[in-house]
Amino acid sequence: MRFLVLFLFLSQPVWAWWDTGHKAVAQIALQSMKASTRERVLELLKHHPDPSVRTLEDAAVWPDLIRDRDHFFHSKHHSSWHYQNRPVGSNPLSRPTQGSLLTELPRQSEKLNDPSLSMKQRALALSWVVHLVGDIHQPLHCAALYDENFPEGDSGGNRYCVWLGDQHLNLHTVWDSAGCRFLSPVSTNRLAGFVSHAIQQNPVSSFPTQARSLDPYTWSQEGVELCRSSVYTDVEPDGELTSDYLRKALTTTEKQIVLSGYRLAWLLDRSLASPAPE
Repeated sequence: MRFLVLFLFLSQPVWAWWDTGHKAVAQIALQSMKASTRERVLELLKHHPDPSVRTLEDAAVWPDLIRDRDHFFHSKHHSSWHYQNRPVGSNPLSRPTQGSLLTELPRQSEKLNDPSLSMKQRALALSWVVHLVGDIHQPLHCAALYDENFPEGDSGGNRYCVWLGDQHLNLHTVWDSAGCRFLSPVSTNRLAGFVSHAIQQNPVSSFPTQARSLDPYTWSQEGVELCRSSVYTDVEPDGELTSDYLRKALTTTEKQIVLSGYRLAWLLDRSLASPAPE
């Protein structure tokens, strides 16, 4: 069985949320937003305080890059902004919700919309908005499991370990890597191929009402429901990931990445509807 699962993984195109997934969300958003919005995004990013951030892809991964304590902008990193672990499972009562994603995403969106702020402040807010919209569409940034195996919670799947062939991974890694697509580095061409394929398989018409939903709480609730219906089903702690489970993770994460890109485009179309002040 381990050989079968490992074969399934290796036979997939090596494309994933980590930096690759966030870049995919940014590319989908760029292809989906208005041309005028793309122009304003690029103009705003010219004022980002980090000179390495000049594209929406750069902005999307920047909040993760500054986790590095040696990064010049590490002081601007906030680990709790990346998740909102709402309790699920057989023992979730009276458990605290951890993380501040649901607070910070609206706050950064307000900053992006605020014409009284400097271009530099709004460019920083844009980085966080792009990144956090991606994060909130990864189910394990939305929930943590509390049950007999994890009475103190599994920290959004970080403590829930499983086997993929001979690799010992945690569930957060499985889902952050988009069903193990992005465990390995991805070339520019492969990323473009994934984006093209994902959009073709999940056109905006397949989300007739969801694509224009701009309520972060709704997005988070969708993630919680996916944890209940998909992430924590058909898998056991320290068990083997089956081919069926991996197929489910691949399909679900592809859909979430595309939906995230569509929603980000709609959000930026509205946030940047007016030209940024000089």
